[in-house]
Amino acid sequence: MKDCGGKIMPMKQDQKHPVTRRVRSSSTAAFCQGKSLFRVVPAAILVFVLVRCTIPGSEPAVLWAETKTPEQVEYEIKAAFIYNFMRFIDWPEGKHTANRKYQTENDPDVNREKPPPPPLLIGIVGRNPFGQAFVPVLDRKINERELGLVYIDELGPYLAAAKTEVEAIAAYRKKNAVLLSRCDVLFICTSEDKHLETLLPMIAGSAAVTISDIPRFVLRGGMIEFVMDSKRVRFDINLDRVKEENLKIRSQLLELARRIHKTADNPETKGHR
Repeated sequence: MKDCGGKIMPMKQDQKHPVTRRVRSSSTAAFCQGKSLFRVVPAAILVFVLVRCTIPGSEPAVLWAETKTPEQVEYEIKAAFIYNFMRFIDWPEGKHTANRKYQTENDPDVNREKPPPPPLLIGIVGRNPFGQAFVPVLDRKINERELGLVYIDELGPYLAAAKTEVEAIAAYRKKNAVLLSRCDVLFICTSEDKHLETLLPMIAGSAAVTISDIPRFVLRGGMIEFVMDSKRVRFDINLDRVKEENLKIRSQLLELARRIHKTADNPETKGHR
């Protein structure tokens, strides 16, 4: 699946990023564990990124070989993390039912007698740092469900254009509330750092997994936060927020977290490393 002007469209098998090459591998490269995942390298050199989820039952490695900047490499790794997170998260049945109903009522191409499972939607909220990083995984499926990628507006321009904050938030909700509620995963970009306390309450109750690399994201009410630890991409989890949305993160994924926070407002919460 891919995003096509706001409409979720199937991705054809031959419609891949022209400079992206996928190589199956049985190598034991680390994903979400102690070995080095991301090492800062000078820009514009040949970078080989090998990402493998070592969680039992995970898929083989994906290899991208291309001249990239360190930031591009970092976000390709994060995109691979997000894909593998989704393989070990269970959403409440109500989320699936609501998205199936929306798909049946709003997509004229859907077979209403036997509608397919709705796609698992990844929403990018704010100024997108991923570029083409999700292309290698968008033609895959998770539990027979296709993947879709959608882009959701920054809040800043609404605040700049409106006379009051109340008007800006109302306009933002009108434009984006339905899409926010449909997404199964929401990556909140660093452009939204100043607006996090406004955005997270909008998302609450939608059973969407919130992910970001905004500093202190899990302490501010988010669910999964990417952190750089000794030049490696790792992640923390706010388990309270996960449970509040009736989501379940399987033990295989929890065991790989750098730290699990049991209380969002306590920065000294004990977890594990």
